Amino acid sequence: MPARWYGSARFAVALTHDVDVPWRWTRIGVRGAAARLKGDVLARRPGPALHEARGLARVPLHKLRGSDPNWRFAEIVAEERAHGGQSTFFVMAGHGHRADGAAPEVYDRLRPKLVETLVEAGAEVGLHGSYLSAEDLDRLARERAMLAQLEGPLVGHRYHYLRVDPHRNLVPLVGIGFHYDTSLGFPDALGFRAGIAHPFRPWDMERDRPADLVEVPLAVMDATLAEDRYEGLSAAAAKPRVLALLDWAAEHGGGFSILWHPERFDAASAHGWDRLYFEVIDAVRERGGVCVTARELGATAADWLGVPTA
Repeated sequence: MPARWYGSARFAVALTHDVDVPWRWTRIGVRGAAARLKGDVLARRPGPALHEARGLARVPLHKLRGSDPNWRFAEIVAEERAHGGQSTFFVMAGHGHRADGAAPEVYDRLRPKLVETLVEAGAEVGLHGSYLSAEDLDRLARERAMLAQLEGPLVGHRYHYLRVDPHRNLVPLVGIGFHYDTSLGFPDALGFRAGIAHPFRPWDMERDRPADLVEVPLAVMDATLAEDRYEGLSAAAAKPRVLALLDWAAEHGGGFSILWHPERFDAASAHGWDRLYFEVIDAVRERGGVCVTARELGATAADWLGVPTA
């Protein structure tokens, strides 16, 4: 392993975003928010109820402007660049299960514009393999081929809901055309699921050798920290947790990804999670690290890991 992991940087962080819901205020999105508001009111949860009510109150203005709180992709990339970072957006190309989203027809309609917006902004586009693709690699190959028609060669991947099984659906990604994956992380905790804080080559059990794939470990996900089903923290309470991980990386080195979903960048509803993201980028740089795309991190690792090139 090099003395300096990434050039002159002490550690490297790949900034990533999973585009699960590119447009919040679809018809079913509005109905869902209204149902949540009713449930919160009946359950006497004033905080969540107020949050939903404020969001619904802004729907007419968004309709008038033709805007949406989730469609902030160019703004996210521009702000990242202003803070000295670059990122990867993992875009879905198939909906075969309800976990993939409630408005697949809207995603299908918006996908070409989404990819165009990201490419023009200078972000990397990767594939966010759908829920069922984790069990159906032929489906995953079709999704990659479809998205590649819009973006061109696709080299990066992350499974939806982090449905990766290192013994079953990781090594075959090479045959589909991927150079790296960044699915291996905990949905309910920070840290390194494989116990490795650097990109590595997964083991190919069938051939009894390292696979020709780079796995970029996922160390931090916004949902892990924010969602009630997991940590349920405020952005302010989550900040020390993330900074502690960065302190560790600054001391010991490492290369890993963090995941922030695009729907957490609407200032009116983000509850500080948008600010925390950019504070994290600043904290990486202050500690001698660098923020890059997952593709750049994967390519750098492939070089010193000795991954064969085509």
